[in-house]
Amino acid sequence: MRQIRAWFVVLAFACALTATMGLSVARAGVAANGNSSARQAGATSDTVSVTTDASSYAPGDSVTATVVNGTTVPIAPLGGIVCQGSPWPFGVQRLDDAGEWQDVAFARTPPCVGIAVALLGAGEAQTRQFAAAPSPGTYRVVYAYSTANGSGQGLVVSDPYDVDDASMGLTDPTGSATAAVPMSSVGYLEGQVAIGPLQPVERVGVPPPTPSPAVCTARGLVIYQVDTGAEAARFPLGPDCSYRVSLPSGSYRVELDRRGIDSSKDLPRVVAITVGQTTRLDISIDTGMR
Repeated sequence: MRQIRAWFVVLAFACALTATMGLSVARAGVAANGNSSARQAGATSDTVSVTTDASSYAPGDSVTATVVNGTTVPIAPLGGIVCQGSPWPFGVQRLDDAGEWQDVAFARTPPCVGIAVALLGAGEAQTRQFAAAPSPGTYRVVYAYSTANGSGQGLVVSDPYDVDDASMGLTDPTGSATAAVPMSSVGYLEGQVAIGPLQPVERVGVPPPTPSPAVCTARGLVIYQVDTGAEAARFPLGPDCSYRVSLPSGSYRVELDRRGIDSSKDLPRVVAITVGQTTRLDISIDTGMR
């Protein structure tokens, strides 16, 4: 327990560390091939990997990034301030005209919450969703981390993915531009999650308290393919207790990523995902607090 606590840092230090490591580690990890392998110093083996769920997206499409810690040592991503739409604990880089990878800055769109460093254990995985950049180009996901045993720092990069300009239509025989056809091959699952009770006694006629961002992001969902039983996605809720994930068309079973005594009468639930469409599933989570 003391080891885990030792990896939680105050927000000011996490922000300073983000600036330092984001520069030094990213410079060390830049390579022309962009393969999803770990580049690091220290004793960790090259089995940390990060992937995206597709090789191309339309601007604004949902990108699902997953990091897998295949090593035997826990690793710690960087902390900092996380706002709505942020890809944390991942970063995003864009390939410029000179062939260099440049960091992409994300706007601080409220609500924002301070996130401390948290360990990703050996064999564990973490998934996040964020919107593809509005500007066409070639991008990749990066994941900077340090090892829990102090053996070194590392940077994992995904294979590059393209963002295609959805505003560019096709030209018909008359020379007129036609409407663009979306290049996405996925559908979406989204919803709002209600969490409560948040205090032992709730008075009649008094609205229940609103969950804090920390309460929301401490909970998440797991999605499995119905036909194979394979895990398709695992992610935390957003700071406002909402979620949105992109999935290939098919049938999926949605379950609560159980934490403590949390439960939900709405789950498990089977949903159908259709390409280009959004399926909505609102959920209530019972904290068990009485």
